[in-house]
Amino acid sequence: MSPLAAPDPQPIRLNILEAATARFQQYGYGKTTMAEIARDCEMSAANLYRYFDNKADIAAELARGCLGRKLERLATVVENNERDAAKCIENWLLEAFNHTWEMCLDQPRMNELVDDVCNQRPDIVHEHYSQKRELLAGVLRTATESGELCVDDPDEAANLMLIASITFDVPHFLHMQPRETHEQNARKLARLFVDGLADGAGK
Repeated sequence: MSPLAAPDPQPIRLNILEAATARFQQYGYGKTTMAEIARDCEMSAANLYRYFDNKADIAAELARGCLGRKLERLATVVENNERDAAKCIENWLLEAFNHTWEMCLDQPRMNELVDDVCNQRPDIVHEHYSQKRELLAGVLRTATESGELCVDDPDEAANLMLIASITFDVPHFLHMQPRETHEQNARKLARLFVDGLADGAGK
């Protein structure tokens, strides 16, 4: 690289996000400053502002990453169960729940951060929700084509399924029941979805 060439911003941004994650997990979002993040990255605060306008932008990027990892887990469920819609829907609900449960237990401060950011930045929530709906609608289309299910409007059905299963996505509901009960409810709800969507299939 030429001595006059600017450094690649991507590794620097990733380093900043890693430092911010460590800070937020230990001290919380509110008690962390941009100056502290800059110091952890061994750069000046002025230099840090070249990559992120403020702490809220860093938090938003971290929230997108967390939601993106959740979407990747759901996409893996779809890929591994593409020929069995019933199993796919059950594992989808269980995977969504497991991700939420793990975040609450292993990274409670980060989970709070994601929750706060989503309240302040509804565009991030809408983007994630649209991606999940599209992924689930694809499962319903494939199952309808194969005759396993009978879904007239996969997009609308996927939307209603996500609304009905919100318990497994929102941390506030987790402490209302034991983990085993949540898992049992996920399986029962999946069965309810499949039974309802299979009505008329093969006719």
